[in-house]
Amino acid sequence: MHAYLLALEIEPVEIGKVYVALPLHCTVVHWFRSDKTPAEILKAITPVVTTTAPLELVSGPEDMFGKDKDVPVNRLLNDEKLMALHKSLHTLLQQIGARDVEPIWTGDGFNMHVTRQRSGRFEEGRRFTARKLYLAEALLPDELQQKKITSKLILKGDS
Repeated sequence: MHAYLLALEIEPVEIGKVYVALPLHCTVVHWFRSDKTPAEILKAITPVVTTTAPLELVSGPEDMFGKDKDVPVNRLLNDEKLMALHKSLHTLLQQIGARDVEPIWTGDGFNMHVTRQRSGRFEEGRRFTARKLYLAEALLPDELQQKKITSKLILKGDS
């Protein structure tokens, strides 16, 4: 069984590189488990991703997320298209047998945000046009600490 995460690239990531903390990004689908290989996941999601237009991310106010409210984030303001992408990908992944690691953070519980990273935070008022979505796989599926970037897809649909 594999554990995966789908995220929009804000700061660049390298395919094949292993990260403990990912560079600045916007999670689109929180951790999920699947018996599918990265190639099978990509084959399933590519039609949705490549027909999605690049997404403008607009940073909103700071907040604290997580079960213990100890994860500093910035909420995103214009989140309708991002929510639509999340729901499309999440539904598709569920249809091919994926299961959420923490279902509370997906579907209607999905909150669009960017988590503060070592490299900084997505400051309130900042705008960024996200054009790349990447698939990260946990090297140890039960720990989710070390994440290998397996691939990237380009958002290139019409606006």
